[in-house]
Amino acid sequence: MYLNSKLRSFSLVEMLVVMVVGGIAIGIIYYAYYTVFTYQHQLTDKYDKVNDASDLYFQLNRDFGHCRYATVTEQQELLCQEATAGTTVRYSFISEYCLRKQRERLDTFKCSLGKPQYRWRGKPLEEASQNRLQGMFLTDEVSIEVTGLLQPVTYLITRQYDAAALLEITTLPTDTLP
Repeated sequence: MYLNSKLRSFSLVEMLVVMVVGGIAIGIIYYAYYTVFTYQHQLTDKYDKVNDASDLYFQLNRDFGHCRYATVTEQQELLCQEATAGTTVRYSFISEYCLRKQRERLDTFKCSLGKPQYRWRGKPLEEASQNRLQGMFLTDEVSIEVTGLLQPVTYLITRQYDAAALLEITTLPTDTLP
């Protein structure tokens, strides 16, 4: 037996150096992963906001343009009365999102919104008193500012009523008839 023979092995200092270098390497890899993950999450949030704002514009443009008439409630909600199915599409604008309700379906558009501006024949609703229908204001123009994107965007959506629609939804006082 060889009692005086030495086994080849690493010293304690060499093991500590390897552990410190390995810890630094793992820390760098974790920091890079965290940075890429955070950037990807921020980019996804921005994409979702732009996508929701775009979806809101196209849905509102479609509903507002194809409805029989559009009214605004006292709570500043937009109601689009559909011509074909006779259903109402309700838009509620809140600072951080917009709700669209059609029958039992509820859509949420998550984008920062300013207060919507409604007009009737170019005048704000407060100035146009002749456009009331069943306690609500008729509207032919909606303007909404979408913030929270790279630049604020203002959506201006208009519609034109034809003569038949105006005759259907408005009532003339009897003293103006010939």
